[in-house]
Amino acid sequence: MNHPCDSDSRPRRNRRLRVIVSVTVFGLVCVGFVYHGLNVPRLSYEDKPIGYWEKQVLNLLPRGGREAEVDAIAKKVGPEATPYWLARMQTKYSAMDRAYIRIWPALPTRIRAALPQPVSQRRRRNVAYYVLSKMNFTNGIPELIELSYSKDSELQFYAVNLLSFRAYQFYYPSEECIAGFCHALRTGDLNTRQSAVFGLGILPLHEEALPALEAALNDPDQTVSRKAAEIIRQIRAGRPEKLKHN
Repeated sequence: MNHPCDSDSRPRRNRRLRVIVSVTVFGLVCVGFVYHGLNVPRLSYEDKPIGYWEKQVLNLLPRGGREAEVDAIAKKVGPEATPYWLARMQTKYSAMDRAYIRIWPALPTRIRAALPQPVSQRRRRNVAYYVLSKMNFTNGIPELIELSYSKDSELQFYAVNLLSFRAYQFYYPSEECIAGFCHALRTGDLNTRQSAVFGLGILPLHEEALPALEAALNDPDQTVSRKAAEIIRQIRAGRPEKLKHN
């Protein structure tokens, strides 16, 4: 025969177990967050660490009409911070990061006030990409070329798009960069292919891109196929003209 207190004690045990599990998960997430913070490069600008400026950008960018303030921060930190933003652009959240995002809404208000608000992987990546797009740098070119081969479609687009803008502004694409554009033109999603074909159309034009460009004539997107045809004509005519960025 069951003791009458058994039915009451069972819910209490379950509640205690849930509390223990929640506190354990919360503790692990906090440890992971602290460890993640320790790996942030120790750059500082105006006596404030680079992480401070990243938070400013994260807060400003989603708000309409604040792009000028973000652009000012990008100029303030400068090319020295390129490795930092490239690392943030490649952010891949761990199980602890994802757990932190999930449990955040359920935390008591006081605890939430004492801890940093979680940021999704996509938003952090987008912010890093945006800042890089506003910076004039060459010290990250080799890494961007490597990322142009990434199987992560989001990263591949970021890399190819940044490379094409660098080439349009001041960077003469190397053979490795051209090979990266050609690879992306064959393997990338629509936005990536458009960025890649634009990159291939910037002076100086390269005949080694012809095989990829000829294959792109059959691209289902008319923008890609038309630009590929125009570049091929320019290469064969020997009168290359810089394509405009549409």
